Amino acid sequence: RRPRAPTAAAPRTRSRAGGRAALVEQVLGYDLQTAFGSADAGSIVGDGFEELCAAIVASHARGEMPTGGEADFAGAWKAWTKAIGDATGRKGKKLFMPLRLALTGALAGPDVGASVQLLALADGRSAKLMPMADRMAQLKAVRLPASA
Repeated sequence: RRPRAPTAAAPRTRSRAGGRAALVEQVLGYDLQTAFGSADAGSIVGDGFEELCAAIVASHARGEMPTGGEADFAGAWKAWTKAIGDATGRKGKKLFMPLRLALTGALAGPDVGASVQLLALADGRSAKLMPMADRMAQLKAVRLPASA
């Protein structure tokens, strides 16, 4: 067989790989303060975000938050997000958008549960990783300006 000539799809494949790499870097890193400064974050941080952060930090401190290494992570994640929602009176977008911001430092990206699992897999293997404990320390210190 003769090798096939490159097609127009080849550059797109490289572009997808670059996009995936950027998503992984976004998940491993944590840029909460920059996300706060974006115009899109205003409605999220202005709606009880500090209280949600406190609930997340408290749950993590009690060992309730799934870490990504559980045998049934999907079930544990679903139960945990429901418990956080019940504790804060949130559901749907009012729960998941601020939860994404709090745990990933981003307003968009891959599934939050999948991001938590990726953090567990990368722990100790990447210089770009912001460990969950450091994320919790930042959340614990969240104090929003009165105008937020």
